[in-house]
Amino acid sequence: MNGCYITSGQPHKKAAALWSGGKDSCLAWRLATEQGYEVATLVNFYSGERSRSHGLPTALICDQATAVGMPIIQKEVKGSTYEEVFRKTLAEFKKQGIENLICGDIYLTEHRTWLERVVGEEGLSPVFPLWHKDTGELMAEFIRKGFEAIIVAARSDILGKEWLGGPIDACFLQKLKGLPQKVDPCGESGEFHTLVISGPDWPGRLKVLETAPIEEDKHYFLNIMRWEVI
Repeated sequence: MNGCYITSGQPHKKAAALWSGGKDSCLAWRLATEQGYEVATLVNFYSGERSRSHGLPTALICDQATAVGMPIIQKEVKGSTYEEVFRKTLAEFKKQGIENLICGDIYLTEHRTWLERVVGEEGLSPVFPLWHKDTGELMAEFIRKGFEAIIVAARSDILGKEWLGGPIDACFLQKLKGLPQKVDPCGESGEFHTLVISGPDWPGRLKVLETAPIEEDKHYFLNIMRWEVI
């Protein structure tokens, strides 16, 4: 896996960014850099061969970071060891002079409380660039900044299988408004998850080559089998 590389800058602004591969973590990372945080590395946690957050292949997340132009640290979690692994990772960051952790949470108070406790106990400060912002405005900003993403998971009781692989764009937001059931623009109730494939100033682009839909636990998932960085 890629390592963590520290660049020059003010120590109190050095940060790592939690990374799921989706739009929220991506936008949080981008806004944090605009606020002056020096993000030295992305960090992703996985079980088996898939990311814990969105179930994406670990190799895909690694290649996505290459497209972003950022180093990434990927840590394996087995069974109930998530907090233990999370804390050890934070301790490693602390030794490297990283004092902040960028988080993509918007509304989930329980998760923010957990992060504040655990990250704080390890001597770092959690940063929440998206917290309590209007989700419609966040999605519009994500699109306006030039990011591109596709849908990789959807709740089957809200969105059909045909939504998988679809782009996150202005048309997508309009389609959400036309649904009979209210859907949060950022999918904050778990309505959908995304994979970011391109962004402004990225040196590369993630091109998805082969996929297959999977239905499981009242969700549709896009199984991404082949991809490349171009």
